[in-house]
Amino acid sequence: ISKLKNMISKLKKLGIELRFVDRNYDKNNPEDFFMMVIDQAMAEVYNARLSQNTTRGMREAMREGRWMGKAPIGYINVKETKTIAINPETSRYVIRAYELMSTGMYYAEDVRRIIHKEGYYFTKQKFLNVLRNRFYCGIIDIKPWRTEPALSLKGIHDPLISEVLFNKVQYVFN
Repeated sequence: ISKLKNMISKLKKLGIELRFVDRNYDKNNPEDFFMMVIDQAMAEVYNARLSQNTTRGMREAMREGRWMGKAPIGYINVKETKTIAINPETSRYVIRAYELMSTGMYYAEDVRRIIHKEGYYFTKQKFLNVLRNRFYCGIIDIKPWRTEPALSLKGIHDPLISEVLFNKVQYVFN
């Protein structure tokens, strides 16, 4: 209630009159203010429920091994099938980065610069995130949510690298 009152007060100070498309609230009538609060609370509950249902749906899709959201570097979103596929243009840079890192002969920054010279620019943090992301060896990590634990499972996407190569790069990092 106080949020709504504060917002109405701020708008009033700015010379903005609050009007509603579907209701004509009388600003001087306490019962109308009460109804406005109820309508606002119902809208908030609706949005919270929608958000919750969306999160549940996305988590269920991820438990089935599907990737949700924008495809990571090296992949592209396929709208027709709502899946991701390997992007031949960018995947080679990810694979090359893993191969170079696995040798143990380079620092991550050296590899990032080599990849940049070869044609693909990564920011420092993005590059480190790619090298630490198990997605590239076919594993989807799902973060915990509410009472649900974190999960790691095999994705339905084609991996760019093997788990052996991924683990070798992690060993080099450590």
